[in-house]
Amino acid sequence: MEHHPGCSEVLTNNEDEVQVAVDRSGDAHAYAQRPLFSNQKYLFLMSAQAISNLGDWLYILALFVIVGFRWHGSPITVSIMMLCLTGPMVVLGPITGVLADKWNRTAIMMVSNVIMAVLVGIIPWLPQRWMLFAILFLVGVFQSLFNPAEAGKLKEIVPDSQMQQAASINQSIVQLTKIIGPGMSGFLVAVFGSMSAFWLDAISFILSTVLLIFTGFRATGFRTGDFPETSFCEAVSTEIGSAAGPERIEPVEPVEPVEQTARQQFLEGIRYMKRVRILWTGTLILTLALFMVQMTDAQIVTLIRLIPNASSGLMGMIMGLSGAGGLMAALFVGIFKWKSAIRMMAIGTAGMGAGLGSTALIALHESMAGAITPFWMVVIVAMAILIGLCAGITFIPFQAAAQQNTPAELTGRVFGAIGSLTTAAALLGPALGGVIVTLAGVVNAYLATGVSLLVIGFATLVLRRWLEGRTKES
Repeated sequence: MEHHPGCSEVLTNNEDEVQVAVDRSGDAHAYAQRPLFSNQKYLFLMSAQAISNLGDWLYILALFVIVGFRWHGSPITVSIMMLCLTGPMVVLGPITGVLADKWNRTAIMMVSNVIMAVLVGIIPWLPQRWMLFAILFLVGVFQSLFNPAEAGKLKEIVPDSQMQQAASINQSIVQLTKIIGPGMSGFLVAVFGSMSAFWLDAISFILSTVLLIFTGFRATGFRTGDFPETSFCEAVSTEIGSAAGPERIEPVEPVEPVEQTARQQFLEGIRYMKRVRILWTGTLILTLALFMVQMTDAQIVTLIRLIPNASSGLMGMIMGLSGAGGLMAALFVGIFKWKSAIRMMAIGTAGMGAGLGSTALIALHESMAGAITPFWMVVIVAMAILIGLCAGITFIPFQAAAQQNTPAELTGRVFGAIGSLTTAAALLGPALGGVIVTLAGVVNAYLATGVSLLVIGFATLVLRRWLEGRTKES
């Protein structure tokens, strides 16, 4: 047999690459089989999220206290405050979702955190009221960049088999911080003044940034295919040819990258969503329900002001206990097996409607009585828990279904599109809600929202089988 110079070296190198590829693929498979809580990158990501979310709830309640109680802001003013935070998500959602797919997600989150820390930290020194709204708008801009990057990072480091558990834990963290945050914020506002909450939020952003360093700057192999199998297969095909025998790995044709505009990549995410019926219909149901809730949710301070002896403490209690309900939902969804995300969303939507309508009637009754009694305060607390519980039952199953039905390379695009639709509801809801509350009154607005959510919930339950359809439609 004729010896070709360098042939043995090629064979040796390829054999080495085979071993490396097999070893790394085996590591990735073993990584995917590990318990979720042994995944250190996931633990660091969730810890960063917990600290950041806790800080956010500290300053959100402080914002309501300042605008609602100290400034005695009108419903329109309260709506403007919320629009400043949610508006950038609608405008920039398509772009930031694409950036989360193209840029390093860990770096995006870290840079966004640092900038938001600076913005929130300077709020206590703002000389004019209008500057507060400008700062909130800028915070919303960088939050719109952070969110799809975080969703994509979760997809990178958690396998599909553990995504439902991860989504449940993720929502548990959100709700737990919602419980602790308002309580801490109420204490800080009472003892140290409302501005202390902004400083602590800035610190939380910095701590979150430090933790994000340990999530890594490279995606896990079983997610992104960043191991060298493809290039190695091409080398085997070219250099060895048929020597690999009948069991040799077939070469994979490389896909040439195609430059796309932000709009094209956003539409790609929308097209994929339309192919997955549960993803598309679930997004529409979630968007509609969120729109109805947001019309009145930001006006909770206006509703509470109807009660003569109510204070910001009652509002903090309502916010905190609605978070407790959300935590209960996260535990429920994580422990009990559920088959239909649409059914869960239908039950949750109807439950939110019942809770919001009942809360409005209680507030009206107590405003007419002149003061809130302990009994009705307990009932309001129960309604807050119910609303939080049903909100979790609505949102968590959809989040898990969306993660499971979205490929890693489209995560930013799909979640950017979902974020744009839902934040459009979050933008239009408060804007329209402020007008409706001003014209019709806060009680009537809450009652209309409650009835609408009940109708949406029951309609979704009746049409569930059609809304789910097949997993994918070609």
